[in-house]
Amino acid sequence: MRSYYHKQLLVRLLLFFAGVFCYAARQEWLEPGNEAWQGRIFRLLLWAGVFLDILKKFFPSGRLSLGAQKLFAGRYRAADCSAQRLKDSKRRADGYALFVAAVWIGLNLIFFVLYRQGIIGVPELILLTLFYFLSDMICVLYFCPFRLMMHTRCCTTCRIFNWDSMMMCTPLLFIGGIYGWSLAAFVMAVLIHWETLYSRFPERFFECSNESLRCGNCEGNLCRGRLKRRDYCADRNS
Repeated sequence: MRSYYHKQLLVRLLLFFAGVFCYAARQEWLEPGNEAWQGRIFRLLLWAGVFLDILKKFFPSGRLSLGAQKLFAGRYRAADCSAQRLKDSKRRADGYALFVAAVWIGLNLIFFVLYRQGIIGVPELILLTLFYFLSDMICVLYFCPFRLMMHTRCCTTCRIFNWDSMMMCTPLLFIGGIYGWSLAAFVMAVLIHWETLYSRFPERFFECSNESLRCGNCEGNLCRGRLKRRDYCADRNS
């Protein structure tokens, strides 16, 4: 799994550098409607990369982190957890999630205002999208600021793991067009799917009620890139 995610990181890194090259060489290649073949190919690659990343979240897969897969019934192993403890865990996680949503909306409103004022344009928003796309994989493998905001041990137990699609595509919502709106539709489908199952089956999303999410049962070991060895070993043995 770590090998798979590192390959994904490499692909996103190459796509990001391709975007930087396009921006430095010909900014108009990043503009919607530009007919230059370089621009059309790059916009298609960006759309396809994000679309495929979104699409795989709808299906169970052993290649993906359990954090993205815990909504599926097949990844749930019932644990002895009282209804009150589960309710408290859910209430606490929902509060942190609302905080993250507020921070994310506030941050991106800054870029929206800059865009509306003409200080930045579509090329800058596409670069921002590519930066978010790359940062998403960095968060999974190395460091995630949202883990600190959510007070979670790792991605596996994160309440908002599949919010990443919505976050990555936020700048594209400002642009619109066929690429932006089509991705927005898929992003909303992922978000609705995640939140619907979270509302119906909250027991799948918390380690107190789902044995699969406990550190001793972890199969992905993605946290090794973020934790010191002694912390990693302590968590694995807990």
